[in-house]
Amino acid sequence: MGNSAYADRDTVLAALAAAESAAAALAGCRLDGFTPEELLDVLARRQALAWAAPAFDHTLTAHLAATADPGVLGAASLKLVLAERLRISRRAAARRLAEAADLGPRTSLDGQPLEPRLPTLAAAVAAGAIGPEHVDIARDIYRQLPANLDPDYRQAAEADLAGLATQFAPEQYRTLATHLLTILDPDGDYQERARRAQRGLTLGPQRRDGMSALRGTLTPEARATLEPILAKLAAPGMCNPNDEHPCVSGTPSQEQISADQRSAAQRGHDALIALSRAVLAAGDLGKLNGLPVTVVITTTLAELQTAAATHPDATPNWTTTNGNSAEDNSSNGSSAPPALNPDNGWAITAGGTRVPMRDLLRMASHAYHYLSLFDGHGRALWLGRSKRLATADQRLVL
Repeated sequence: MGNSAYADRDTVLAALAAAESAAAALAGCRLDGFTPEELLDVLARRQALAWAAPAFDHTLTAHLAATADPGVLGAASLKLVLAERLRISRRAAARRLAEAADLGPRTSLDGQPLEPRLPTLAAAVAAGAIGPEHVDIARDIYRQLPANLDPDYRQAAEADLAGLATQFAPEQYRTLATHLLTILDPDGDYQERARRAQRGLTLGPQRRDGMSALRGTLTPEARATLEPILAKLAAPGMCNPNDEHPCVSGTPSQEQISADQRSAAQRGHDALIALSRAVLAAGDLGKLNGLPVTVVITTTLAELQTAAATHPDATPNWTTTNGNSAEDNSSNGSSAPPALNPDNGWAITAGGTRVPMRDLLRMASHAYHYLSLFDGHGRALWLGRSKRLATADQRLVL
């Protein structure tokens, strides 16, 4: 180890101490003297520093990978060494090693220094011009470049990926980077059979709170079919169950758009409900097991009694199992049964899904329906019919 190496060692330790002191000093500062615009400038400078910080980590990790013996450090691999010492997951440790291999300096077999595998991208990281999201996208696209791509084109593609990353946010950058890959590899290595083998849509098990996860992988055809539907029904102001008169066709009013506080994911969820109800209401699905394809929900008198709660303004017309009304029972000193509290109780669909009582009552108002109550032994206690109260459009989202 030469004198310059020892000098660099002292420089690294001194720089670390200075960085730690600077972080402590910033943590103790008040920000009352800054205007909002100045605070944004400070935040931007902090972000640039944070984006540039991994550059030295790449160099450090690459050097560690080239010189360290994991066994001496107490683990079977460098990934396990990093996970143990840094208290990070093995996945995060593997990610650090992979990034260092792409963005850190390299050494030839005869000991000569080599530039990083992705030199322009590494330089952008060192300058604090791009963040982790940009790096992930660029590395992912670069890995997909054809193996037989001309070296000059590969080098130009890496430079273009780095240049675009410094100009656009991750969302736009991914689109542009994917377009660049399409230009360089228009046909790709895809096979229709392989694409179709990956397709799938899975409705996960219902959690205790009634919610379920929906996971899937769509083919290009399925995505192309779904996109215009979501563009229409999941737009701000559309299919909003919080509106008194939800808009499911045409254009929502500016008031509905401005009042829509849902996230994009929530709008997509509500659009799926509206779409599903429209398909069921069309009646084009025929029958399943001899019954029309519709939502079949079963509940019992016991479930309704469980959902009951005292309400001073409620005057339900209850009928007992012996045919006497609640008014008849009042003469015997008994009080009227309590009103239904829709926040309690569950009903069960034919598919086994638990539906909260509030959702059951709302769903039951969407169309002509027959409500049949049974006791615990399957005996019918009451049968009633209800007419539609909402408009056809409102029934899709209410």
